[in-house]
Amino acid sequence: MSIQKTYKKVTEISGVEVGQLAPDFTATDAFDDKISLSGQLQNGPVLLIFIRGQWCPFCNAHLKNIQKNIKSINAKGASVLVVSPELSPFLKRTLDKTGAEFSILSDPDRSISDAYGVLFQPKKLEAMMYNYVLGANMKQSHAGDQELLPVPATYIISKEGRIVWRHFEPDYKKRSAIKDILKNLPV
Repeated sequence: MSIQKTYKKVTEISGVEVGQLAPDFTATDAFDDKISLSGQLQNGPVLLIFIRGQWCPFCNAHLKNIQKNIKSINAKGASVLVVSPELSPFLKRTLDKTGAEFSILSDPDRSISDAYGVLFQPKKLEAMMYNYVLGANMKQSHAGDQELLPVPATYIISKEGRIVWRHFEPDYKKRSAIKDILKNLPV
């Protein structure tokens, strides 16, 4: 018999704060390549974005906007890593929908989202809406049977591994603005 951990509501979490060391992680991308945060940081700052999944129109629009501005982000020496609770085949759908040319990583056990303090348990009615109206099918697209999601947060992590800026907004419709990202990327 397995014991399931109880997760907080979206209004009860706050994420890791500016000034803290970013939790390191290694994850697999859509093509089964392993990527680590510490490895990416050797090349410069990292823009780390948490998304809910390929089924989320707000996540897709945000990633399309990031892709549209990728040259400006890269010009500041930064790379982009996106973390999703979805499994590899669903990450490929995100790549197709957004045209993303940056890495989208699978967090099937949600350990990365948990380490960053962005993981929450949606209300039953919300989870039903995501599954049946938006086609999330979280029990198929995510590993395990708990329907857990990350707040779609954005972090800028300096080359030294410290969080220098963040956008943490429990309202999934409100995403980080490109002008704020570019303004806060360390040079």
